[in-house]
Amino acid sequence: MWIRCPWRRLKIAIVLASVALFATSAFGQTPPAAPGTIESQIEQVNAENAALREQLRKIEEQQKKLEELIRESQPTPGSGS
Repeated sequence: MWIRCPWRRLKIAIVLASVALFATSAFGQTPPAAPGTIESQIEQVNAENAALREQLRKIEEQQKKLEELIRESQPTPGSGS
């Protein structure tokens, strides 16, 4: 009989967290834009803010999934483990 290992989920959670970390750091490295009008700079900052908000939303979703995996991998009181 195969016994489920609680460490497997923890390992998966760590891998997912690492992927999220490296993916977001790669997005954060944008080359500086040439100076332009104030309006174009404001538009650029607004676009960057929207992209950052989307990345933050994705990270929050991943964090919730990781927390759930960690909670599930921990033995519950009275389970005998």
